[in-house]
Amino acid sequence: MNKYDIIYHNIHERAMNDEDFKLYIKEINETCQRQGILTPIFVMDNARIHHYRGLNDDEEIASYRIKYLPPYSQFLNPIENVLSVWENKVIQGSARSELRL
Repeated sequence: MNKYDIIYHNIHERAMNDEDFKLYIKEINETCQRQGILTPIFVMDNARIHHYRGLNDDEEIASYRIKYLPPYSQFLNPIENVLSVWENKVIQGSARSELRL
């Protein structure tokens, strides 16, 4: 996502491992290159997978930079805001089944 649009998305049906994440970053980087974003900066939270050392080993995807958010900076992380709102809605709705969610 940049300030104008979502650049790339992909839905995973299972948890990602290190190599899945590396492939995901490679796909995002290729999409950025096609759109003329030659040196993208990826801003990530401090999830363990985001610190995978193998990301910096691949010369094909070396054109990007990674910046990490400070610890406990939920206000800078859009997904944290979405999850917080959703969690409050679930609590307020008192759903007792998956269907009611």
